[in-house]
Amino acid sequence: MREVDAHVPNYEFVFRTDVKGYYASINHEILYNLVANYVQDSVVLDLVRQYLQRCVSEDGLFTDITLGISLGCPLSPLMGALYLKPLDNLMAQMGCFYVRYMDDWVSQF
Repeated sequence: MREVDAHVPNYEFVFRTDVKGYYASINHEILYNLVANYVQDSVVLDLVRQYLQRCVSEDGLFTDITLGISLGCPLSPLMGALYLKPLDNLMAQMGCFYVRYMDDWVSQF
């Protein structure tokens, strides 16, 4: 907030948003490929694949999860942040002032 507040006099507009249902909407293949850009170890990549390809049991029924990441897993904040790295890069390329905390961000124009 201090960084945003310090830049307010320099811009006419402030835009704040977040991604509704962010964790639930993460595409597994896109996330896996992003991880693979930074990690070459096949054992680690296999663990990431297992983290993504999971199933849940509810009332004795098993359901494969094909979209989204787990809310309660300690790895999820890191994976969620990595998923938005391309957005961070694009905003930097465009020269926009932009501050992001997970799926919430503020930009000034």
